[in-house]
Amino acid sequence: MKKLLTQASVAAASLATATAALASDSADTGVTEMNAGPGTFFLLLGGVALLGVVLFLMLKFMNRKK
Repeated sequence: MKKLLTQASVAAASLATATAALASDSADTGVTEMNAGPGTFFLLLGGVALLGVVLFLMLKFMNRKK
């Protein structure tokens, strides 16, 4: 069970990193200069929603009776 939770945590962290990397055009643009179009917004929104689902499932598995 702990292996599944570890894999889910790693997957969620990887998804958040990949979403952040896709959100900007290059790594050296700076904080104030970000092309925030509709695609970027929906990618970030989808990442947040998926992270919420992963956290919900992790809590469900951790809090169930044995």
